[in-house]
Amino acid sequence: MSRFSSIKNILLLAPLIFFTACDSSDNSEKAQIGDQLAQDRSAISHVVAQAHLVLCNQQIKPGANVLNRNSEQKSAGDRKAQLQDVFTPALVGPLQEFWQESPKTCTKRFPALNHIHSTVVDGDHAQTEASLSFSIKSVPLDLLRGDDKKWRISAVDLSLLREYEKTGRLPDDVDNQLTALYQRAEEQQKNYPAPVKKSTDSIAEPATLAGSSMEVTLSKPVFSEPGAWLRIGKYALYTLTILVLLGLVVLFWIGYGVVFGGHRRFRALCEDESLHEMPASERWAMAVGAPYAIVSDYHWAKRVVDSDPQEARKQYQNEVESLAGMWGVYDRETLLEQLLSLLQAGHRVDYEEQIKRDSKIPAEEYAAFSRQLKHDAKLGSDAKKRLWQLRVARKNRRNVRQVNFCAWDMVRFVMLCNCGAQVGYISEREMVSFATLAAVRVQEQYHSWHEVAQQFLLARWYWKSTDKRHMISQYLFKKALNNLLKQNGSPWRTLPWNTPLTAGAEAAFAEACGVEIPALRDVRDRQVC
Repeated sequence: MSRFSSIKNILLLAPLIFFTACDSSDNSEKAQIGDQLAQDRSAISHVVAQAHLVLCNQQIKPGANVLNRNSEQKSAGDRKAQLQDVFTPALVGPLQEFWQESPKTCTKRFPALNHIHSTVVDGDHAQTEASLSFSIKSVPLDLLRGDDKKWRISAVDLSLLREYEKTGRLPDDVDNQLTALYQRAEEQQKNYPAPVKKSTDSIAEPATLAGSSMEVTLSKPVFSEPGAWLRIGKYALYTLTILVLLGLVVLFWIGYGVVFGGHRRFRALCEDESLHEMPASERWAMAVGAPYAIVSDYHWAKRVVDSDPQEARKQYQNEVESLAGMWGVYDRETLLEQLLSLLQAGHRVDYEEQIKRDSKIPAEEYAAFSRQLKHDAKLGSDAKKRLWQLRVARKNRRNVRQVNFCAWDMVRFVMLCNCGAQVGYISEREMVSFATLAAVRVQEQYHSWHEVAQQFLLARWYWKSTDKRHMISQYLFKKALNNLLKQNGSPWRTLPWNTPLTAGAEAAFAEACGVEIPALRDVRDRQVC
């Protein structure tokens, strides 16, 4: 009877032991697959970034003369070899034609950044999403793994990129494709999670406890206690030094920008009677861009060259580098491209549609999207910013759903006109004429300078509030706008809101850009703003 009972127990335990072993084997296999998928996603992210650099010829050192760009590019053979290293052969020819259409704007027209958590790997085929430079839009990419085990981009819809460059919009089915891609990527990473890497802060050495028959593994620290305190003290000193230096830099920047820079110049210009020789309509148009003139310390209404040749040369070089680095503006052609883009769409098209979409997203989708962005925020600032914007729209903070982003785009439009004239990309006459286009839209969209100031600050807050440096620059712009609204002699106080503006600006700007007048209207409905 007892033997029978033992056999019965064994038979009952056998299935449990079998399923436990199978589960352990299955988990081990999943861990291996998860590790391989993580490596593939990392490699694909690198390929996307490298492809953007190679295609757009980004081998130019920072600060290099733009005019010498062609001399720094490698031979055609080397370039083709580089392209074949990140693109499949069938894609190299069409991509070279795509680049030749407008080499200077390639960095804005071709996808540059990829989030590793939006990639799906299926054997030797993969699909991922990559975001366009200077934009919040993304497009899907296909990749293949070659016989040399390297990933290469095998498919990208170039017609889609060309259409986006013209209209500033992507078809709705692209968003649907990306949404499906995110869901598949999330499911794959859930089914095959990447293994957690163990910390290497300590070195394990086997040791036996005295007087015990048990062998126990102890962890030996890589540094002793006195050494640890010395290291902590050294890092504390470094940190304190860096904080002090950063504090001095911030104080100097604020002091120069607020006390010694554009604010002082602006107060002097408010008392300059010669400005009244300029027609009121022209002063009104240029006053739209005055906030940037105050913050950046230049004349808000005229092109001014310093009487000191050395200082004038320095100011010119600084402005050229600033336009190239922050706006991708290198000459008259790229300046007009940026101005046309601001007039057609700017940030208002994407941001107003994004806020509308975020505010209406169903609760379940909102929760899932928030979790994904919160996870991705650990890897980069773009996801952190997008998560913040999603929450702001959801809670309608500062009544963001009612913000009119037209002021944000038009103030920057006039600022670019002014800066472009300062370096000679456009004439002073063109500067005033083009600025009138923005002024007309501002008069149509708002009812007072006070409303323009309010909407500009709210739009700028939504644009980059997650950047810590934004707090300082936002303060400077707020102070500049207060000066414009309150300073005696300020154009925002002396010029009536409904000042008649000069007609004919649209024709001049359309001719300069090589487009028809209807193309200057907003891409959403081809109605002004």
